[in-house]
Amino acid sequence: MNNRKGFTILELIIVVAIITILATFLIPAGGKARERARQAKARSHIAALEVAITAFQTDFGFYPTSQFSGSSPNFTVNSGATVESNNATIIQLLTGFSFSGGNRSASSNALVTSSVWNGPYLDLDVSDVNGSGAMIDPWTNPYAFSLDLDGNPGTTPPSHNLYTFDISSAGPDESSGTSDDVINY
Repeated sequence: MNNRKGFTILELIIVVAIITILATFLIPAGGKARERARQAKARSHIAALEVAITAFQTDFGFYPTSQFSGSSPNFTVNSGATVESNNATIIQLLTGFSFSGGNRSASSNALVTSSVWNGPYLDLDVSDVNGSGAMIDPWTNPYAFSLDLDGNPGTTPPSHNLYTFDISSAGPDESSGTSDDVINY
């Protein structure tokens, strides 16, 4: 009688085959779960941005913009300014930081240093901002902003949320205007 301890080659081949079959079903499910998590993170970012932009607007009477004049506490949007879409400017005004090359430093923007500014309105990790200071989605593309500055739909308002603001992420296909976009409208 042969008292060997261990597995035969046939037993090992069967175990490997079973593991391979199971992996073919589980790996795609893991990818779909990761994609759903990215979409949930983008929706969470957009919700946080909506709250932050609204809080900023409550304090200043206008949405975050570089197109302003005056001094603390009497700031106004420049005459003729209709829309703000500069992601980096908006993020700087909401966080109180300038982001550049993976670093952040306190902003010297007159709005941020004023007595009216009650921020930070938004707390961001450096990994959520690209080297240009723009907030990025989970697919590393900058969020697109359109903030109404003059309250006049006859000029250049946001396309969807008149009198307020649109925020969007191009989503996993990285193309705006497709069905996988993550949007606030």
